[in-house]
Amino acid sequence: MNIFKLMILFFMILLANFSTIRIDFGKFFKKNSTREIKVFVILISFALGYLGYMTIITIYELSLNFVK
Repeated sequence: MNIFKLMILFFMILLANFSTIRIDFGKFFKKNSTREIKVFVILISFALGYLGYMTIITIYELSLNFVK
């Protein structure tokens, strides 16, 4: 069960990273601040990935309790 949760978390972080990397954050930051933008994208990816992970795991656990 733990490897299942870890794989879901990894997949959700990757999915969030691919979706946030397409957004142009250059409008919100100063010019030539690529390092800050990369760190911001990483933090947002972790946050969105964790939220997606918790949503999927909660729905999964609720469905297990619903069947019993």
